[in-house]
This record gives sequence, structure tokens and C-alpha cells, in this order.
Amino acid sequence: MDTDLVLILRMLERLMVVGFGGMAIFLGYKLFFHLPYQSDQEGKLELPGIKIVLSRVAPGTFFLAFGALILSQNLNQGISQSIKLAADTTNNTTETVQSFAGVTGGLSAEHSNIQQKRIAAIEQIGEINCLKKLLAVKKIQLQPSISIALSEAKTALLKPVWNQSAWGDISILDFGLDNIKNPNLRGVFSDVSVACPY
Repeated sequence: MDTDLVLILRMLERLMVVGFGGMAIFLGYKLFFHLPYQSDQEGKLELPGIKIVLSRVAPGTFFLAFGALILSQNLNQGISQSIKLAADTTNNTTETVQSFAGVTGGLSAEHSNIQQKRIAAIEQIGEINCLKKLLAVKKIQLQPSISIALSEAKTALLKPVWNQSAWGDISILDFGLDNIKNPNLRGVFSDVSVACPY
């Protein structure tokens, strides 16, 4: 099924749920004001570990509470959809994930997971930079092949968690780290880790 169609149908489903929640609140309001002097209703809800008892409440209160519960649950759970896109850059196939989170959903679980992986990758790049500083302090010269291997390791760490909005197109890595103009990306490749003593 087309991903746009799935997303539209999911949004329509959410609108219907919000409509039913709003209708429950409206009906509760109407019932509350049409029977203003009747307040001898009671209700009981028992769940494992919790018991809620409402007594001496007006009849519309249950509709209001039910509608408010529906609306709050609907607003707390966002719509999210992830699409895996494959991109071939110089014979290395990388897979990026394009995520959509609904208006109130915040970050989807997968987006949050990739954010955590991105932070871990940046910290590992910082550890590599710390190692290079340690070797410079000890006055140990790196062979050109080792310097190239360290640069490729940093690139390999960053490709799976690429942030296109902050760093630009991923193809910039094909031109070498010395040609990076984006200050955010240059910082990622040059900063040392937080725990580095050098």
C-alpha cells in the first residue's frame, strides 16, 4: 500500500477518535446542565493496583471524564511512520530512515533511537580524536595509511546516523574530510570526547 495513503488513513482515524471524544464531552456537558439538581450518581472503576470511586456526581460527569480521557490519550500518542531509503554512494550502500511524527507526537521511537545512536557515534569519533591527540602528545608519528584508516572509521561511524538537516548532503563525505565547509560537521569530525584528558 502506498505510504502516503496509509498516513492519510491514519490521520483520518485520529480525527474520528478526536470527534468521538469531543462528542462525549459535549453530551456530558448537555446532560450535566439538563439535570442540574440530580447529583446522586456514582461510579466505580477497578484496575489491578488502582481503584477509582466517584460518588454523588452529576450524570454528565462520566461523559466528560470519558471524553477528556479519549482526547488526552489521543494527543499523547503521535502518528509516526518510518520509510527506509537506500542510497548508493561510491559503491557503499547506506540506508537512511525518514521519519514522520504527528503534530503532537514529538519524536517517534525510531527517531529517538537514531538520535541516541547519533550521539554514541559522535562520542566514538571524539574518542578517535582523543587517541590522535594522545599520540601527538607522545610524539608518535602516524603513518599515512593509519591516518586514512582513522578518517574512514569516523566516516563509517557517521554514515548510518547521518543528519541531513544539520550537516547537509551525505555526498560531502566523498570529497574527504578536509573539504568539509559546514561548521557543525567540522566540529563533529574534530572535537574530542568529553572524557578526553587532552
